[in-house]
Amino acid sequence: MSALTDPKMAKREMYTHSYVHRGKDPDNCAACALNLKSPNYAAWPLLYIAAHRPMPKKAFLDDVADASQDNLLYLQNIVDHLEEYGHPGWLNAH
Repeated sequence: MSALTDPKMAKREMYTHSYVHRGKDPDNCAACALNLKSPNYAAWPLLYIAAHRPMPKKAFLDDVADASQDNLLYLQNIVDHLEEYGHPGWLNAH
């Protein structure tokens, strides 16, 4: 099990701050990086989907557009997550 495949672990990963980096180096704290307007964390959409947390739409679409150029396996992983966990919705959707 990992945070990418276990919803409870995904939620914990998103809200558990690193005591070493918290407040000093937020880019190296998963919870800090995941809670930005444009998350700065590798494979962040997979964690949002597994945790069933609404995603920032623009950041998600930008991430998918960047990945579509050279990483079809990553895109397939996103599709697989959406099929397994469902779409968590958009953050501040209008």
